[in-house]
Amino acid sequence: MYKDPHKIITQTVPVFFFIWDIKKGKIIYVSPKFYELAADSYLDREAKDLKPFIDLQYLEDYEKFLRSLTAENDYTNRVELKTSPLLKDVKWIEIKTFPVEEEKEKVELIVGHIVDITAKKDRIKDLEGENENFDNIIQLISHDLRQPFTKITLLADLILNEKSVDIENIHKYADKLKEISYSAHELLQNFLQLAVLNYSGEIAITTTEDLNQIVREAVAVFDMEIEAKHLELKVNTPKKESIYPINKSLFSQSIKNLTSNAIKFTPPGGSINIKLTKAKNAYEISVVDSGIGIPKEIQRRLFNEITSVRRPGLQGEPSTGLGLIITKRILELHNGKIHVESKENVGTTFTILLPMKPKRAKR
Repeated sequence: MYKDPHKIITQTVPVFFFIWDIKKGKIIYVSPKFYELAADSYLDREAKDLKPFIDLQYLEDYEKFLRSLTAENDYTNRVELKTSPLLKDVKWIEIKTFPVEEEKEKVELIVGHIVDITAKKDRIKDLEGENENFDNIIQLISHDLRQPFTKITLLADLILNEKSVDIENIHKYADKLKEISYSAHELLQNFLQLAVLNYSGEIAITTTEDLNQIVREAVAVFDMEIEAKHLELKVNTPKKESIYPINKSLFSQSIKNLTSNAIKFTPPGGSINIKLTKAKNAYEISVVDSGIGIPKEIQRRLFNEITSVRRPGLQGEPSTGLGLIITKRILELHNGKIHVESKENVGTTFTILLPMKPKRAKR
């Protein structure tokens, strides 16, 4: 055997490792650096055993892994294990093993390399959640598109089967077709936008814009809807320009989504107040309405959960259920945040926060 295998191994492998003695069938050395990861409550730092650091449900996997280290697989294998609370911030580890060959190619020792894979596992979990969300969107889109296409087919049949050309009916059918087509188009547009945003690692922000102007222009799009419902609209922005590095098109969409939402759920004669203020560390944009409010059970899943339970507007305006999820994603890509406060039959307040010193957003 080597005179000082511990020293040789220490010089050639990363700091978190252990040495397994094949003859003795046990660990004979664990790198001291590994114990630095342990909680203060763990006192036996001279122990040569990893079992206390493995979650109970994964102990069998750990022991099976050790038993699998034979000449047949060249003493090389890997396993991912959930850790016990003793390893504070490390929730998952990966162990890879390598044989230590002597001059006569006889293997008596195995080195186990320990890697913290907590971040990797968290990312996989996030991706699985995103994929599940995406699958839910696909199912909803498939379901929701059946209805408009069925209606379009029925209306087309009605027109084709008309014995005489009735201009009034033709106009009525055309208006209905236009309404159905718009609804289907909006659904597809929202779906495509959300898909792009979900798979964007970051967004290009190459210019600074005046937030005052963006807010006012976004709200002005709804002048006709505001007038039709006799709503009182107030838009307050600072007198000085509010210059901010931003993707104008995307951010404008988030303001439009919140304004559209307020219009849909505020009864005729109600009020909508939109205000932009400059706080100490952030720009704050609030959209306050005197609408019907949002039930608490819906508030909890408003920004995160794709659901088939969607509320139409007070005048039957269609809702895809994706607008607020898109809004949240846009703000995340700007390192911004959004939260909601609402009381049924009183009204709702959505608040956007944009940090004064934004960093380029990444996933």
